Amino acid sequence: MADHGVGRYERLKHRLKLDDAEMNKMITSSPSIVGLSYEDNIVPKLEKMQHRLGLSDAELRKMIISSPQILGLSYEDNIVPKLEKMQCRLELNDAELRKMMISLPSILSYSYEANIVPSLEKLQHRLELSDAELRKLIVSKPTILGLSFEINIAPKISFIASELDLSQEEICAELMKSSTILTSSLENTVKPNVALWKVGLPGGDVKAVVVDSSLRFLCSSYRHKTFPRAEAFRFCGLALSDLPSKMAWTDARFEEWLCANAPRESVNAWRAWAAEYRSGLVK
Repeated sequence: MADHGVGRYERLKHRLKLDDAEMNKMITSSPSIVGLSYEDNIVPKLEKMQHRLGLSDAELRKMIISSPQILGLSYEDNIVPKLEKMQCRLELNDAELRKMMISLPSILSYSYEANIVPSLEKLQHRLELSDAELRKLIVSKPTILGLSFEINIAPKISFIASELDLSQEEICAELMKSSTILTSSLENTVKPNVALWKVGLPGGDVKAVVVDSSLRFLCSSYRHKTFPRAEAFRFCGLALSDLPSKMAWTDARFEEWLCANAPRESVNAWRAWAAEYRSGLVK
């Protein structure tokens, strides 16, 4: 079959099990795909990358859909050296490297020297991490490397340390326990959560809760989880200091607990409010 036109398009769709919408989205975001030879370029690249990282067909599909620009990279000149350098720098085993690529496939299109190395060095310096601690942090949350240090990571660290009055040692220890906060929105999640807990907790002592548990409860969606659940406690006359430990619960488990620990009429009043809130009627 000639390697052009509809044939190339259909074979790539078949290889990655893409529907028309997924294929069109890939081409729109990375139009250079259209000019690639399926047999000479795309097939070898997919096979080599799948073998190198030990990917299932579903995992390979997910990576390419997420970052179709990977198909435009040279496997030997770009992808392999980058994988080797990252694996060496962070002392990753093959499973950890695979996890990183599945979590953040776009990292393959970053410049190792211009983007990845500076990000690692700045994060390590700011938190005074050992190589082992840096490795643990990145393995636990690879998507950290997809964020700008100056615009995203550094302001978040500074805000948390300042608002919670955490020392350098404490902020490092807390981020090692819960790195998710580094990928949470500062303006839409972290700041409003901290503000709510400072008002709701005895003495506004958010730090005590963090040290006792982790930063995780500050990562919950403010609009969809923290605020509605705080309102549930208000409706039911419950102490807000008991809520942080329940922020990781599913909505079903939270409501089950609420029904077992609060008057039915209060729970029903909150449910009525919540229904309006979720539909956008209550601001």
